[in-house]
Amino acid sequence: MGEENPNFTNLEGHPPEWGADVAEERARRANGSGGDGAVNLDPGSLREIQHTEGPRLLTADEFANDVTPAALVKGLIYAASTTLFTGASKSGKSWFAFQLVLCALAGKPLLGLETQAVAVLLCSLELSAGMVRERMAEIARSVDLPAPKIGENFHILAPTADYVPHLDLSTEAGCQQLGSQIASNCGATNVVTNLSVFEL
Repeated sequence: MGEENPNFTNLEGHPPEWGADVAEERARRANGSGGDGAVNLDPGSLREIQHTEGPRLLTADEFANDVTPAALVKGLIYAASTTLFTGASKSGKSWFAFQLVLCALAGKPLLGLETQAVAVLLCSLELSAGMVRERMAEIARSVDLPAPKIGENFHILAPTADYVPHLDLSTEAGCQQLGSQIASNCGATNVVTNLSVFEL
C-alpha cells in the first residue's frame, strides 16, 4: 500500500463495525490524498462498540492507531464525541449553546473557530420553546446569522404552554424514547450523526 501519509493515523485493527468510513479513509490514504486526519465515524456503530464489553485499559496499539473523528467545531467539538459546557448559573451557557446551534446550522465560525454546516437536534428541557425562539432570534440578529427554521436541518424538543415533555436522559428508557422521536419525526440519520445539543 505504499508509504503512510504522515497527516493520518494508522487505521489497522479497527473493528468491522466501523465499516465503510474506515475503508474509505484507507482508500484515501492509498491514493495519497491529504486532509486533517479526521475520519467521519458513525456514532451508532461507536455506541454499539462501547457497550459490548466492560471498561478496560487500552493497549499501546489501540492508543497509537485510534482515528480522529471529524471536527464539527475545529478544536472544540468532534463527531461521535461528547462535549460538556458547564458554568455557574447565569454565566451564559444557554446563550452559548444557542449561538453554537446557529453557527452549526449556517456553517459559520463559532467564536472564530471553523464550523461545519450540519443538521442540529436541540433538546431544551428547561427553557420553553418561546424563550428559545426569542433568544435565538436575538443572537441571530446580533451576529448576522439566519434565524433557524424547523424542518430539514433543525429539530427541537422543548416545553410549550400546552406541552411539557417528560424525558429522563439518565435512563436507557429515556434515551430510547428520544431515539424513537428522532427516528419518526426527524429522519434520524442526519440528526444523530451531526450535532445534538442538550440545554438542561
